[in-house]
Amino acid sequence: MRAELDFEQISGGEQPGEVTYSEAFSVQPFGNLNTVMSLTGAQIQRLLEQQFRADRSRQPLDPDAIYRVTVNNFLAAGGDSFDVFLEGTDRQGGGGDLEAFFAYFAAHSPVSSPGTGRILELP
Repeated sequence: MRAELDFEQISGGEQPGEVTYSEAFSVQPFGNLNTVMSLTGAQIQRLLEQQFRADRSRQPLDPDAIYRVTVNNFLAAGGDSFDVFLEGTDRQGGGGDLEAFFAYFAAHSPVSSPGTGRILELP
């Protein structure tokens, strides 16, 4: 995500909470395709460590279990130094990220603002 999606912003005559194509495009501007793959719990742990680049408490993942994850094709190819994604198996291509974004809004409308405090740093 490259920009905030302001829930109350009115930029094209829409109602508060309605999202215009322009607003959605500012958040998802790259036109990446989604990639679904399988990763083990241990691989996801390493992925999270790559993201934060610091010693963090363990996530509640079974290192031997297989999890299905979806990322965009840029990250799936190891972009931004997330090379653990290169180890993913059972890959499947998907539609575009912007289309998935709109599909989510269509399936869950109206979408409420999630608020703040969703990301917690563990000691």
